[in-house]
Amino acid sequence: MKNVIWALLWAIVIVPATAQKRLPVGLQRYAANFTYPVAKTLQKAGFALPSITPRTQHSMVQQRFSPLQLDSTKTFYGYDVPFPGDSTPLFRSKYRYEPLNVKIEENEQFEDLEWKNMSRATFITDGLGRDLEITAEIYLDSSQQYFPESRLRNYPHGNSKTLSDSIFAYSWNMDTQEWTLILEVYNQFDANDRLLESRSLIDLFGAPVWLKDKYFYDTQGDNIRIETYFSDGAFEMLTAKVENAFEVHQPVETIAYILDANSGFAPQSRVSRTFEADLEKETLSFEWNYDTNDWQQTESIRYDYDSEKRVIFNEKTFYVENGPAEQERITYAYKAEDNLALESTYFGFDNNFFLSDRKYYYYSGGVSGTNDLKAEALTLRPNPTLGQVQIQLDEQAVYKVFNATGELVSSGIYQPNSTLQLNNLPTGMYFISAQTETTTFAAKLMKL
Repeated sequence: MKNVIWALLWAIVIVPATAQKRLPVGLQRYAANFTYPVAKTLQKAGFALPSITPRTQHSMVQQRFSPLQLDSTKTFYGYDVPFPGDSTPLFRSKYRYEPLNVKIEENEQFEDLEWKNMSRATFITDGLGRDLEITAEIYLDSSQQYFPESRLRNYPHGNSKTLSDSIFAYSWNMDTQEWTLILEVYNQFDANDRLLESRSLIDLFGAPVWLKDKYFYDTQGDNIRIETYFSDGAFEMLTAKVENAFEVHQPVETIAYILDANSGFAPQSRVSRTFEADLEKETLSFEWNYDTNDWQQTESIRYDYDSEKRVIFNEKTFYVENGPAEQERITYAYKAEDNLALESTYFGFDNNFFLSDRKYYYYSGGVSGTNDLKAEALTLRPNPTLGQVQIQLDEQAVYKVFNATGELVSSGIYQPNSTLQLNNLPTGMYFISAQTETTTFAAKLMKL
């Protein structure tokens, strides 16, 4: 068993930093071993992971501002083939917006000339729009009902949109009918919100394994090195590292190294990036070939943008040894601001592409009364609590308390220096919002 564990540790792949939320670098290789539901739930929360489906993750397309509310998406396929025909429905996602900060995504597949339920995900966010909890369910035709599949709990760092103090991922155990914790991540930051250390606990072949990532910065504040350590509880061992090179604070090159048999470090992967006006234009990926003792290119990605700096073109080329390069091209069209209207995917070889599928986005107007409000994190003390909670506000506010399923369980007017009495609520996770005349606040509360 130890040999298997060390083999996996030596195979760690370091994924470079992007604008997305990131799991610790030491976990990136293990993402391939996550169960499909857990990996998809992490992706829904915005964490960059290696691709786990034939469809590439579109990490460069991110909404910065959303004046419209997404109602549904619909994907069609079969454009350039005679059968089953043009514009055949494939997938559909529908969105419902429940009480404050709760969104439900229902996914369906077109089969036997009708839409059939596939899965469902419930998102609970805070006042800043950050995911606090995502619960995924799968639909079984045999019983015609949804069953739990995976759950993610995220504890954001301060007011950051992407940083997390801790992350917990769970998988539903059908035998015991309870959630099983399979991933824990704890992050430590400095006063400038720079990540200093990540500690991760995963279950590997039934044994708990701790990984520690240490982050090092130069005088300009750029993350020039990351070291990954393995720990079995008794000792730590440096197993991998990554070195970054920057130009004007842009990561232009990332090289990952792994521990070799001689207790030294051997190159494993390299990523080179080209930027124009702070926008990533091209990314080249390489792996170290031990036969030729040189880098071998495995992938390239090209991006193009419109005048508003939105991605309109994304072309990825996969280089296969002793075979033609495979290509994927995705084009994007927008409805308003950063809201996607159409996403078209093409596949091909040697720049000969065929249209594979198109995904359409449908919207309604923005949430009434919320666009003009400023949302901020809310401080609660004590948290966790046995029942009495004080909201750290110096002005009157309307407060609401929701349980983990989005049900309103308490509400009222909060006066400065007063105490909320929540003794009658069952033990569990709750979400509290407080709205003043100009600002909306939100936070997560653990009731013991």
